[in-house]
Amino acid sequence: MNKFKIAVVSATLTVMHIPGSQALAAQENDDVSTGTVEIVAQENAGESTNSVDTDAKDTANTAADAVADETTNSVDLAYIYVDNPNGKFGEYNGFDEDHNYIVLGLDWFLRSKEAPEQYWDVTIHNLGLATFSVKAEYGRQGNYRIRGGYEQLQKVYHDDALTIYDDDLDELPDPRDISTSTKRKTASIGFDKFFNSQWELKTDLRSQQKEGQRPRPVNGGLIVPQDIDFKHDEFEASLTYATEKAQMVLGSYFSDFSNANDLILNTAAEPGNNFYKLSANGGFTISNTSRITGYLAYSNGEQNDKFSRYGIESGTYSTDSLNAEYDTINAQFAYRNRLTRKLDLDLNYRLESRDNDTLLYNDFPADKNNKSYEWDKQKLDLRLRYRLPARWRLQGGVQLADNRYEVNKSPRSTGRLTEQAARLKDDTDELTVWAEIRSPMVAGFYGNLKYGHSDRDADLDPVREEAATVDTGGVALSFYLIPRVRDKIDLLLSYSISESLSAGFNLSVIEDDYDAIAWASLDSRESNIYTLDITYSPSTDYSLNVYAGIENYEIEQSGFGTLGNDSTQWEYETEDESKFFGITGRASAFSGMVDFRLNYRHQQGDAQYETLDPSNVSGAFSDLETTISRFTLEADIFVSRDFIINISYLYEDYDSDSWVWKNDYDEPGPTYFDTLNYGYDSPDYVTHLFMIAASYRF
Repeated sequence: MNKFKIAVVSATLTVMHIPGSQALAAQENDDVSTGTVEIVAQENAGESTNSVDTDAKDTANTAADAVADETTNSVDLAYIYVDNPNGKFGEYNGFDEDHNYIVLGLDWFLRSKEAPEQYWDVTIHNLGLATFSVKAEYGRQGNYRIRGGYEQLQKVYHDDALTIYDDDLDELPDPRDISTSTKRKTASIGFDKFFNSQWELKTDLRSQQKEGQRPRPVNGGLIVPQDIDFKHDEFEASLTYATEKAQMVLGSYFSDFSNANDLILNTAAEPGNNFYKLSANGGFTISNTSRITGYLAYSNGEQNDKFSRYGIESGTYSTDSLNAEYDTINAQFAYRNRLTRKLDLDLNYRLESRDNDTLLYNDFPADKNNKSYEWDKQKLDLRLRYRLPARWRLQGGVQLADNRYEVNKSPRSTGRLTEQAARLKDDTDELTVWAEIRSPMVAGFYGNLKYGHSDRDADLDPVREEAATVDTGGVALSFYLIPRVRDKIDLLLSYSISESLSAGFNLSVIEDDYDAIAWASLDSRESNIYTLDITYSPSTDYSLNVYAGIENYEIEQSGFGTLGNDSTQWEYETEDESKFFGITGRASAFSGMVDFRLNYRHQQGDAQYETLDPSNVSGAFSDLETTISRFTLEADIFVSRDFIINISYLYEDYDSDSWVWKNDYDEPGPTYFDTLNYGYDSPDYVTHLFMIAASYRF
């Protein structure tokens, strides 16, 4: 039964927005993997594959852990019908074109009888959809393994964005819909070699190609269809050494990203860049009660592609290279010790240092410049855990964070700063203290309460501080440079009313108070999250889970167009509230021949935006509301021990308010700024999905 559920769900049902699916997981990494202009995002690429699990004792001896001695092979074939393959519904899952789909899944493992150490492993998921994966592996247990794969992820940008883009930018044609999509295709190959029980070599080579079109906002709020033609090659290699007490990984990572498109009208596309990293990661068990771990990495990134130097207004584009280069050092240190039978100590330190050697151009117009950013970030975390009498647990800690930021600017003659400093240096210090207490399970009751308080202080560059507090025009500060006090409370309550009925409640409250020392800075921010869970399981064959929650998020901003002049004071208030309710259930009947499952979830989000602006320089947003209702019903029919039929139905209703920036939606303004994000037409849809699948185990 479990094998069938894993195979069929991964092959078909994951495309129906089920959390944790392969398609949704790929969504989170879609932008990073294409090597965007922020090449700093690649600093963490591959880090997880070069890390050592501090709790592992014999990494090298687990070479064939993924190869089970007893396995069940299965082949899955599914027919899926979708009555409304809407672009939003098929955003990542591949249901965006045809109504009928034939989907194939395969999990096949074979071990040689003549040579039991040899094995083959093949998996196919979602073949037949635009989003699918095929993977294969061959190996000799304890000696080596070779693996390869091919994956494709389709991203659909639903046709809901209205654009006034035209070949002739001197005219404002009627808004029209644009529909675009991209496909990211990744081919990979890897080789691992196990020299002995202590040494292991692991290599991975991946090549990605991303093609298609996507909508892109540019100057003045225009939305243009941008051609996508990215290529991203990555190579990782690591050497692992592991004994009972010591583990170490020496790692390397290289990335090369290229963009076949040069400058796009009105904006620059992602530039080509390359990046490499060298790292060392290890741990040592000092005694039965203490352990130390460490990590050290050096990375370098370069970007030497063309870029748009001035922007659309001047019509001047540079073909020169940006000549951007930066170096980063990352270091981590951790020490864990059980001081006594009841007291544990954790000590962690982290350092991130970045030097930026990007050239600063001095031939910009008066109102243009380029900048480079550098920083040193340090964090020290001390945590103590103590077991109180009667199985109560108490823990607390102190965290110190010290961050230094440096901005280097190309010279210019105008700007908001009172002095045109070529270099600005800012520092922030933040102290966080927290405590948590956990109760034992007493008469079915369990509770957990955590409170944290942090205070951030900023030491601004004198030039910036003067501009923020004295200059009549003021200067906007990044939120991480604004002094802030934060209080956070987390509460968890759980109660088992009976053997079959239990309830749980979660509460999270965050309150931030900012020192509004700057024009356009935050005053306060508040977030509240409530969740309630009720579980009813009258027997092993029946279960019912009911849950509900509310998330409330508020932001207030205020400032002055001219300091000291009340007539120019403005205020923004934004409130975002999300409510959700859900039911999940399972029932087994007919002597275990049929297994029923249902899942219903309803979620509604409301966003309100209010502004008080005497000068009336900003328009108002309409209230935004989005409602999503989803219902799934599944039945597994066990025809025989090895043959299972799955019948599934999904209903999804998506309804979201359309919005426009300007009140006169039917009348575009005379300038591009007036038509900023001229309109947003909600991708409302109602979709029914029906699936019948067969799984045969062999």
